[in-house]
Amino acid sequence: YYMISIKKIILNTLKIAIGLVVFFVLAVVTSVWLINKPSTQDKVLKYATEMLAEKLNTKVEIDSIRIGFFREDIQLYGLRVDDQQQRRMLELQSLSAEFRILPIILHQEVNLEEINVKGLHAYLYKPSPDEPANFQFVIDAFQTQKKKKENEPEAVKKPKKKMSVDLNKATIEDIQVTFNEKRFSLGS
Repeated sequence: YYMISIKKIILNTLKIAIGLVVFFVLAVVTSVWLINKPSTQDKVLKYATEMLAEKLNTKVEIDSIRIGFFREDIQLYGLRVDDQQQRRMLELQSLSAEFRILPIILHQEVNLEEINVKGLHAYLYKPSPDEPANFQFVIDAFQTQKKKKENEPEAVKKPKKKMSVDLNKATIEDIQVTFNEKRFSLGS
């Protein structure tokens, strides 16, 4: 009788352990599947675009984004950002990048194998030396957050590891920058 109950306990423990492993594997597979679904990525894109538009206090549009965690790549299509006067400031036809996920997670290192930029058009204006440029609000939007952190007491500040970026190959195609009346372009 005593031997049978020990076997039952071992078998039940083994069943529970196997059940937990199967549950964990199914949860991970389901999560990765959901993250890789275009409809999920579109919902996240919509939310992120709204947050960026709110932070910049201007119109921001992105047609689509695809993130492939298995292929370790990201593709962004149709980015448009207006300036504070509702004029087109930035357009990007497409951007694709191949990256490695583990160095980002483990070491805060961005290893870009390849990046491709196509159709980047920027319309930048600075009417006079006394007036801010039409892109200054973007710099200010992200710099404000940094200044707040610098003003924190020393006890609150935590030492941060700086993120490093490594790029192996870049392809740039159809770049046009207009600054006031001057136009600069780069074919590829």
